[in-house]
Amino acid sequence: MKNRIFLSTFLLVLGLSLQAFFIGCGSKNSPKAVISEQPKPPAIILPEKTVEEVYRYGGDIYRDPFSPLTEKRIVSPMLQAQGEAEKPNIGIFDLKGILTDQNCKMALFSSPMGIYILKNGKLYDNRNRVVRGVNGSVSAKSATLTTEDKFTKSFKITESR
Repeated sequence: MKNRIFLSTFLLVLGLSLQAFFIGCGSKNSPKAVISEQPKPPAIILPEKTVEEVYRYGGDIYRDPFSPLTEKRIVSPMLQAQGEAEKPNIGIFDLKGILTDQNCKMALFSSPMGIYILKNGKLYDNRNRVVRGVNGSVSAKSATLTTEDKFTKSFKITESR
């Protein structure tokens, strides 16, 4: 009988503890496992990139006909020319004119190979590249070109009617 009382007491205590356990799980005051949620970083919104269409003129000799007539635009394609100019045959040059500004005199030559300018003793081609091996001088109505092999030719302005 002692065993029965002990067993019934044991079962009663066990039942009450189980009931308290299950009731406690649903109560508001019972501690719960807290899962900390990390706040999501704000979404990064990048502005839309607008694609700008860039026009680039690939001509070698003439300026871009659609560019504005500012000095910067005209000079820059000439300065982008790279490499050395080919040495022309100065025997077939024609002196077209002599220009004078505040600093120096310039002579304008034409040939089947293109247009050349003699300025400050150096000969430049139509892409503003220095022609190596050719130098010269300009006077009031004539110009003289000299090659590195000492060939010299003088040009005079002819009066056209």
